[in-house]
Amino acid sequence: MFSALYTKCLGYVHSVPLPPCNSSPQFLTFYEYSEESLSWNMHPMPPPPPPISSEHTSPNTSSAKLKILTWNVDAFSKNPDDRLSALLLSLEAHASIAYGRGDICYPDVLLLQEVHPKALPALLAHPLVQMHYLVSDVGGQNGRNNGSVAQSGMLTLVHRSSPLFVPAALYMISLPSHKDRVALVCDLLLRDAAETADGKALQRVRIANVHLDSQKVKPSWRRRRLEIVMEHLQVVGAGIVMGDFHAVSPEDERLSQSLGLEDGWATLHGQDRKNNGHTWGVQKKEALPPGRRDRAASLNLRAARAEVVKCGKTNKTFWSDHCGLWVEFEFKLFKGGP
Repeated sequence: MFSALYTKCLGYVHSVPLPPCNSSPQFLTFYEYSEESLSWNMHPMPPPPPPISSEHTSPNTSSAKLKILTWNVDAFSKNPDDRLSALLLSLEAHASIAYGRGDICYPDVLLLQEVHPKALPALLAHPLVQMHYLVSDVGGQNGRNNGSVAQSGMLTLVHRSSPLFVPAALYMISLPSHKDRVALVCDLLLRDAAETADGKALQRVRIANVHLDSQKVKPSWRRRRLEIVMEHLQVVGAGIVMGDFHAVSPEDERLSQSLGLEDGWATLHGQDRKNNGHTWGVQKKEALPPGRRDRAASLNLRAARAEVVKCGKTNKTFWSDHCGLWVEFEFKLFKGGP
């Protein structure tokens, strides 16, 4: 009871909607690169916006897509810094191929798991990251070493100048697990009025970056973990949980759907054997069969596109033992406000 009350108070202090549950969040900050000081500095969060009316009168409607890429970048193989640098370099090539050379389109949000602390400086020094993204952790810079990488090996990058949204919050919640798993959660405030998949007014989109334990680890808290994350999505009305689900058991196939979430890949591709969405075990033979370990599940947001991003090599070593997963979520915008 006290924990739930504390969580409610935290939400009020930070102007962030939180569910009345026992998963008290730890609020973090995004960092942005300054070309003037040549350093990473705290990014100020915007003040809470006025509520959007549920009735839209603007005739100027358009379709918008939120593009998210998730990738487990493998903290345990050799040279994590070189491998991560090569992976980031590949993003521009992937964006060029996907959208045409004249309209390079980077992901709006990049969700990384298994980021080795030694790889973080290489990421922070990468021109693509410095120019385009806010990051959830800068390691020991600014005297802080308790960020998302140090605590969870996870990193969330959000586009710093999107015409679609501004970042509004960043926090972590602990999840029941055997390996101290967390969900790294960020909120995006849309610049224009919008509608969810079920026609409700949409202003805040919540995105949870996760790295879950396997179903085979007993006792399994997989369902409870997703229930906790879903409570945080429900309180804002729409959101996405995405990352390394470590889905290896038959029970995982419909876990998201059984909780009322939409499995983006399953919705778009069904049981297509050729386009199966496998992100692990496809580069070399592993102890377990290939599978769709990395997933995206959404609440009141529809997936419009989902594709596996192939993993390349640097110095004859794969960037990771996972491929990436790129998913785009579509919703309706009302330009000019409600």
